[in-house]
Amino acid sequence: NGASCYTILSKQMDSRKPVFVLSQPKAGTYLMANILLELGYTGGPDGIMHISNGKYETYPYPGTPGFYRARTDPNSVRTEMHWYKSLDLIKKPNHFAVGHISWAKSPHRFADFDVILLTRPLKKIKESLDRWDRFSGRGASNHNKVLRLAEEVGNWRSRKDMMPIFEITYDDMRNCNVERIDELQEFLKTPKKDSKTVVENALARDSVTKVS
Repeated sequence: NGASCYTILSKQMDSRKPVFVLSQPKAGTYLMANILLELGYTGGPDGIMHISNGKYETYPYPGTPGFYRARTDPNSVRTEMHWYKSLDLIKKPNHFAVGHISWAKSPHRFADFDVILLTRPLKKIKESLDRWDRFSGRGASNHNKVLRLAEEVGNWRSRKDMMPIFEITYDDMRNCNVERIDELQEFLKTPKKDSKTVVENALARDSVTKVS
């Protein structure tokens, strides 16, 4: 009956491994965050954690207090902490976090997570950086540093033989590649939702990095 189906669905969702999104900068980090929210994952009670070396930012969800301030001033939501200790804060079923973590970091730190790798051609990352600099309100980015980090994150591909990693591109998400989103749901072992609706809803959501 309906109550039994709901109970089974709830247990499936509550037992899902936490997710970490390893993303190249400007490769759709928060679009993927929105997709995960559509699939019933949570970033936590205070927002979505973005983990980096030595720090993390917790960006409030759109529509909640502090969202617009955090978008232009990440220092307002920043906490200093080693990146691997930050991981422990989201090592809970059905939670997720995002970050641009270099491939040189220890893969075993991610053993308890389902790992998603977001990639995008470096030329497109550069173009997106240019738009970000014009419209984000944060000032100019260090393009050489960002592009170097993008290359380092892309090298996580070499770890696929050591740990399960699901690679998906910015274009797969932005162009609503239903087949690829179906495969993502299979990788996450999530209760199946209509992938086209999931992506359309994710695209319609506001996000920390959505600019004109």
